[in-house]
Amino acid sequence: MKALKTLVMMQLKDKLDLSFVKSKRGLIFKIVLSVVKLVAVTAVFYLLFFVCNMLGVFYPSGYIPDTVANVLFTVMQLMSVVTCIVGLTQALYMTADNRVLLTLPASSATVFFSKLILYYVFELKRNVTFTLPMFIAYGMINGAVWYYYLWLIFCFAFISMIPVVIGALVSIPALFV
Repeated sequence: MKALKTLVMMQLKDKLDLSFVKSKRGLIFKIVLSVVKLVAVTAVFYLLFFVCNMLGVFYPSGYIPDTVANVLFTVMQLMSVVTCIVGLTQALYMTADNRVLLTLPASSATVFFSKLILYYVFELKRNVTFTLPMFIAYGMINGAVWYYYLWLIFCFAFISMIPVVIGALVSIPALFV
């Protein structure tokens, strides 16, 4: 477990610019910027849903049906699966850092799982940036109850795993293609 944690942290440090963590000002700036980005994307989705409501695109009564959210979510998930398949095929089998990582005192399975965890973190970040705001705006337009928003956070921790697992399973045949 310690080797897995070390590999994940090493790769995260390599892939992400974590210099903002060293200073309190940089950390606050990064958090504020992330919240502003979340609010801005949510506002765009809310505006889109509001205009659809106002024009009665889906229902004349001004209600966004569940099927609209399902279609949007499905499209976003399919795009995530394709991105994960391509990215994981590249990251798991064709990157130059594999030569270095496999020489470390860790098994190849540990290197494999560290890359999957790394991809999960990036997928979670992507879902929080794009998919979560869509569902927040959808809940706001349709007047969702307060625990709907708490449930979203729990769901997105699980939902972000799905494209990564599918990508990992399909990356092996994709490598041969």
